[in-house]
Amino acid sequence: MWQNSRWVGITPKRRPFSNTEAILSEIITGDAFGADRMDYLLRDSHHTGVAHGRFDHYRLIETLRVLPKTYEGGSKEPALGVESGGLQSAEALLLARYFMFTQLYFHPVRRIYGIHLKEYLQAWLLGGRLVMSQIISTSPITR
Repeated sequence: MWQNSRWVGITPKRRPFSNTEAILSEIITGDAFGADRMDYLLRDSHHTGVAHGRFDHYRLIETLRVLPKTYEGGSKEPALGVESGGLQSAEALLLARYFMFTQLYFHPVRRIYGIHLKEYLQAWLLGGRLVMSQIISTSPITR
């Protein structure tokens, strides 16, 4: 049932991931070695011109391994691990994240720019929200 542009009274049922889905989820969006994290660090580093986000991602990917289902701690879910030859690359990834956050993402100038951009968009957009008809009516293509 829709109410005020959102679902009310319906909670999606989530089944637990299978072992294959758990590993794929960890590879794509994982907290430590997810492709998404590697991609944004390398891309942001490249496009901002800073060296903080660079690390040997080829070596890290080559040394990633799926750990057996049962290991210390009693967990039965498979996990990603790194061979000993890739530890320096894994450490470099963690340090790259740290430096990118401290030196770029949380930089005072970038943060104030984000605040000003948000204030500008709230003032410019109708009710502080993006309305498709507003985009279409102001577009030079549709005039």
